[in-house]
Amino acid sequence: MALLLLELKTGCASLNVNHTSSISRDDISTPATRCATWENLLDRLRVNGDVEARKSQTRWNILHHLGGNGPWIKMSEDDETAQNVSPPLGCFIDQVHMISRHAERYPTPSVGRRHLSFLERARNLKSPFNSSLEFLNNWTYFTDNPERDFGQLTTTGPYAGALTAFTTGVQFRTRYKDLLGLGSSIRFWASDSQRVIDSARHFAAGLFGLDWETRGAAELEIIPEIFERGANTLTPGNTCRRYLEDSDHGHENGYTMLGKYQDLYTPGISQRLVAENPSFGNLSSTEIYGMQEMCGFEIMIRGHSSWCSVFTEDDRSHFEYARDIKHYYGSGPGNPYGGAMGWLWLNATTELLQAGPEAGSLFFSL
Repeated sequence: MALLLLELKTGCASLNVNHTSSISRDDISTPATRCATWENLLDRLRVNGDVEARKSQTRWNILHHLGGNGPWIKMSEDDETAQNVSPPLGCFIDQVHMISRHAERYPTPSVGRRHLSFLERARNLKSPFNSSLEFLNNWTYFTDNPERDFGQLTTTGPYAGALTAFTTGVQFRTRYKDLLGLGSSIRFWASDSQRVIDSARHFAAGLFGLDWETRGAAELEIIPEIFERGANTLTPGNTCRRYLEDSDHGHENGYTMLGKYQDLYTPGISQRLVAENPSFGNLSSTEIYGMQEMCGFEIMIRGHSSWCSVFTEDDRSHFEYARDIKHYYGSGPGNPYGGAMGWLWLNATTELLQAGPEAGSLFFSL
């Protein structure tokens, strides 16, 4: 679950950024109430491997190498970036901005169909699987209803997206409860994707209370993800014509660059797995990549995955970097349209920050 958080602190110039891979969202910023160790509410549900891995900074932890294709995890409290983010003495927070999207989800339909296509090929081999793939002899895919589940928020396991979204709301309520009663009903926004809408509703239940809609505590505004609506701050990638149509430098360039890197790192993995299971004949780069994807997706749904043990630490690091390449060139700094699309939200937020708390105290965009 990606999360960007801005805090306006009266009397101080400050910008706090919370992201899945850099800063803990678990700190409470009111000095009088901040806990030295606010453990994520999900921690008590974590699998032992996760808990043990966090105890040692030197141990390699798979959850840190899924390239965003896995659950949100809390950074070590020993990391310097996870230190106290409370406002300085004499300052207080009077405006908060959050931009997110959805919490943990199932594979999208296109990715899920690619997984199922590979698994069907594997089953049709009618040969027992050996060595690192022996678990496939009895393994089942992590949804028995793909049409219902693909692309949707996960609702099972210790990393359920529904639980993550709700917990985030509870943490925001704890951290910013003094701002909740400053105005009338709060309007917040979600793009018109069911997993995003569900994330927003679970987040609101944790933040405003389970009866937030019937009480009128908040109003959810759903923004269509359609080209006809023109530019919008939540999903500009769906409305920027040049970004969509430029096959060399637009959205598709992320997949082009991903494919090039897949061709570099997957052949050695393919040779190793085919040597263990000759009946495959060959494993393509997209099949290897899909097997690595299933590691993260299964963790988000079941809390663990046998796919993870198929690959070495180097294999996982390559996958992690491949994911970085995809997003760097697809929508990040390596894409010439990324800045222009991100400017929409940044500009709107800047105006609110400059206007101060008179413009409102809480702004949530999913």
